[in-house]
Amino acid sequence: MGMTRKNNSVFLLFLVFVLLLPACGSKETAATMHLVRAEGAVSVNDTDGASVALIENLGLYSGYGVATQAASYGWIDLDEAKLAKMDEDSEVEIVKSDKLLELCVQSGGLFFNVTEPLTEDETMNIRTSTMLVGIRGTCGWVYVEDDSLMHVYLLRGKVECSVLGGDSNALASEMLTAGQVARMTLSEGTASIVVEDFSEQDIPAFVMTEIEEDTAMIEPLQPEEPEVTEPPETAPIDEEPAPADEEPAPEDEEPALADEEPAPADEEPTPVDEEPAPADEEPAPTEEEPVPAEEDAGQTSNSVILEQYKAILEQGKSYTYNSDAARLGEKSYERYVTHTYALYQESGFSAPTLILRQGGMDRHGYLLFRYDADTGTTSQVGEDTVTRFEMPSHSFINDVGWDNWHDLTDTSYLESWLS
Repeated sequence: MGMTRKNNSVFLLFLVFVLLLPACGSKETAATMHLVRAEGAVSVNDTDGASVALIENLGLYSGYGVATQAASYGWIDLDEAKLAKMDEDSEVEIVKSDKLLELCVQSGGLFFNVTEPLTEDETMNIRTSTMLVGIRGTCGWVYVEDDSLMHVYLLRGKVECSVLGGDSNALASEMLTAGQVARMTLSEGTASIVVEDFSEQDIPAFVMTEIEEDTAMIEPLQPEEPEVTEPPETAPIDEEPAPADEEPAPEDEEPALADEEPAPADEEPTPVDEEPAPADEEPAPTEEEPVPAEEDAGQTSNSVILEQYKAILEQGKSYTYNSDAARLGEKSYERYVTHTYALYQESGFSAPTLILRQGGMDRHGYLLFRYDADTGTTSQVGEDTVTRFEMPSHSFINDVGWDNWHDLTDTSYLESWLS
């Protein structure tokens, strides 16, 4: 009897061991996601929050979290056709259930590149607790500040962006295409999605290193050469000297009248009294002489303006802009900040206004400089601060097109304007 119970116990233990084998093995065979590369301080936690030792091609499972610290990046291979790269100071949780894959971004930035379109029964989402982006055969990146604000930039393909309510129903949805950015917000139950175009200058460094050799994606985001639009404005300036060159013609003709005067003088003294008439007319050409002189003065002032504006551009990055630089940490802000300039001819002013712009993650700052012809000096005349999707209070800034903003180091546009 005792032997029978002992045999039964051994059999039950063996049966439990056999049943557990598939359960333990399923975790290993289900790993289609891997941390294929880590640079700097990168950490991985399992479903219980315990730290996982980093090894080469570390398998990642549903419920795992990956985090990067300052100046650190992580590359996640999702199944050889889907690559994700985490920016510094970012946190991502992986959720995998059968054909559903979700990358839940807690904070920071995430680049995604799906090289092969998903099959009909596959679903891949990048999301927060309140926002969702459906990914198929696309490339782009997201930046999450918190649960109420998410930016989605698309480089290739198209995606649907949705802001979700408490019942997971979409409160707002927009389709995004290549070259567009969506600003998704949720505030006190009110959802908003604002879509606009972006340019090459808006691509952060951690994304640019992944796509810099893909000219097909970058070229459409590059602004057109300013020379295309400049000729109509410079043509009138080049034509101004033409009337000045023709001025000598009246001077050459004046002596002819003087030569003809003696003929009447021989006949009667009356024409002698009329001699002053031609003399009175002589000052007319003399009064017109200052026209070329004024043009020379204009060229001189333009060269002065050019030197002063160039000096401002050289120190443009050192100015204090009322952007969101103070709100964001210096390191996290640095990769998004841009410095550009534009010129705009305000009515009532002889010299164009110089506009400096510091582009931030969510807020731009503008500084305005104007040349004073009376004093021959340039000084700051105003500033603006607006979100990326607001219009500056100096309305004329809104008239400056995307292709008329230039890097501070590119002075060719400034020189062509003032030449």
